[in-house]
Amino acid sequence: MSRHTPADRVRLAAACGELTEALSGVEDALSDLQLHFPVAVPLAPGYALAFRRVGKLWRLLVEPAGGVTYPLVDASRALRVTAVTQLAVLLAALRAEAAVAETNVRAATAAARTFAASVGRNPPV
Repeated sequence: MSRHTPADRVRLAAACGELTEALSGVEDALSDLQLHFPVAVPLAPGYALAFRRVGKLWRLLVEPAGGVTYPLVDASRALRVTAVTQLAVLLAALRAEAAVAETNVRAATAAARTFAASVGRNPPV
């Protein structure tokens, strides 16, 4: 005797579809932040959740250890569910990369201004 009725399977399929749609929305929201830095965080044993550029788009990806990277929306239900718990960690990693980039740009700007001043030019501040 089957433990799941056809109605159970239909409800589960609908719920999985809604999760996939929500994860697509998360990709869009992360991309809209314009924190376009490739990052990866642990997802599950042997897997990482990554945010990387694929063609012209920034995508959430699953990176299996020693395997081929694939879109999160194509991952198993279990990995998609687990990924949701790691989204805040991924966002923190993106923000940390942005902070490092800002620090580097500010240091380079100061160095460029110092150099310009050393050769007799006073660059705009």
